[in-house]
Amino acid sequence: AIAGAPGRMLGAIGVADRLAAFACPIQGIRVSDGLEPGALDFEPDAGEDALGHMVENRRLRAALFEAASAAPLVDVRMKTRAVAVDRAKLTTLLRPWLGADGADPDLPIPAMIDVDLGAASDAAVARVREAVLSVAPSARIDRHESWMSPVR
Repeated sequence: AIAGAPGRMLGAIGVADRLAAFACPIQGIRVSDGLEPGALDFEPDAGEDALGHMVENRRLRAALFEAASAAPLVDVRMKTRAVAVDRAKLTTLLRPWLGADGADPDLPIPAMIDVDLGAASDAAVARVREAVLSVAPSARIDRHESWMSPVR
């Protein structure tokens, strides 16, 4: 939830417009104690359209990232990246084991995604593992930085 004052701040830095299509106004809030009688009701002040807006966290993060990336004086530094490893790179990595046969287009080679976590803590690796397995349950995740570096 984005309350009024933070919403105005997001507007001032150019993020609110990026969220408008995804924001749902909060027209009122009722606070009660279970089944007990009585409640506190909150409604927007006269002249205000809502108490705030509900926006999915992923939408807010994306809008903040887009705004920061578009700002000329902001240097966005991401510590995490994930890129697909193309067949040519895989062939090069497998050459010490497969020799020239690794370049055979009929040789099945599994897809590989190289993920650089910056500071690869056990917790960060666990989050990546959980995210990958949630969309690809048969995926294999190896924590072998050495596989992506030249063999000596």
